[in-house]
Amino acid sequence: MHIQHTADDHRGGRHQRQHHHAQYNKHHAQESLTTRVSKLICAVFLSILFTVGLVTFILWLSLRPHRPRFHIHEFSIPSLAEPNGFSNVHVTYNVTAQNPNLDIGIYYDTMNLTLYYQDQTIAETPLLFPFYQSSKNTAIVYGTLSGPTLRINYARWIQLLAARKQGSVPFRLDVASSIRFKVSAWDSRHHKMHANCEIGVGSNGMLLESDKEKKCPIGITICYVEISVKVHEGGSVVGNKSLVAFCQGRKNSVTEEVVIGGDQQLRGGGVAGDGGLRMTVETVFKYRVLNWKTKIRHMGFEGFVRSGSEGNFSENIYLHKIP
Repeated sequence: MHIQHTADDHRGGRHQRQHHHAQYNKHHAQESLTTRVSKLICAVFLSILFTVGLVTFILWLSLRPHRPRFHIHEFSIPSLAEPNGFSNVHVTYNVTAQNPNLDIGIYYDTMNLTLYYQDQTIAETPLLFPFYQSSKNTAIVYGTLSGPTLRINYARWIQLLAARKQGSVPFRLDVASSIRFKVSAWDSRHHKMHANCEIGVGSNGMLLESDKEKKCPIGITICYVEISVKVHEGGSVVGNKSLVAFCQGRKNSVTEEVVIGGDQQLRGGGVAGDGGLRMTVETVFKYRVLNWKTKIRHMGFEGFVRSGSEGNFSENIYLHKIP
């Protein structure tokens, strides 16, 4: 069979191809326009997001409150260099508190000073009345510890003299405060803060040169929500005590006395000399740095107590963490 194409057929085919090509170009142009518009919208959105984020970051840097900075300038126990110093023992101190913030003030609602020797409290006193510290300002905290405020008996004095013969006597000065930040008309909530100054005095009773102008770091505070101390004999609890909730500053020690309820039973027999007691300490606590707090954590410790023939217990008991 022979098919013959006419000129009209050729013209119709070209017309159809041209029409299809025109429709393709139109569709491609529409897609290209849609893509360009989408890219433009995304670019504008990302630019706005970046600008808002940058402004927020700059505002956060400028308005973020910084903790006050404490430095030790003077500290002395002049009586250490005197032959009969125990009869007139006193401590002098000079600490500065600097507000490093720009346009942010600090309210000090309370401030307390505690002096430690070998992790034992030897002096404690409140400092200043509540006061407000403006930005870029330095407050001087100074005074003298003596009389009832200073807990140095003769035995402790002998320890200080013995340490003095070794070249220096180490102390730790702890400044605890409750502060609030003021940004324009806004006041923050209360924040607990501890500044710890590890210092030493020489044989002349004066602050060591290496410790002058020393910065007192502000460390992490541990807040104990609950502490339960128990003494076990076999499967029974023979003594226990729950401690009141408290917060503990950096390198701070707390001592509590635990009274065992079954004293007569323990002394009467069964455990004296055979080390049959087990002590457990269960804690519920959280860490805190200014206004930031961790979630509640649980931790337990245990140790075994050995007693003498008269029922006296060991003075130091090693407690290891319970897995």
